Amino acid sequence: MQKISDFLVDFDFYFSFLSFFSSKQKFPPFSGEEPVGPRSNGSAILPVNQVLTPYGYQIELPGMRAQAMSLSPDGERLVFSGKTSELVIIDPIDRKILQRLPVPETLLNRILWHSIKGPAAPYPYWAVTIYQDDD
Repeated sequence: MQKISDFLVDFDFYFSFLSFFSSKQKFPPFSGEEPVGPRSNGSAILPVNQVLTPYGYQIELPGMRAQAMSLSPDGERLVFSGKTSELVIIDPIDRKILQRLPVPETLLNRILWHSIKGPAAPYPYWAVTIYQDDD
């Protein structure tokens, strides 16, 4: 049986390992004189005098406030829906918008993936469904 102290040591090592390898990009400190918004190095200054330093990549979604996101089962498509009545389909590797699809305003922001594969469709096809709640 593993003791809690062993778990904490393992957790501390894992966290230190991630921190070491994920901190390749250094961000300058906030001077207090910069305007609110994105900075050239990928970080952003918030209206409450805080600096948001992202982990990973950011994808700009112009004119959209994303509320739902779903990655396709094969990992090749990332779909967003939000306050605007549209679906935005993105290639997660290239981080480029592939398509913007209008949807009715009455639909909720839920995204489901459906796989279609069988004798008539030897290759998998993915379909996205968004639906309205009947409540």
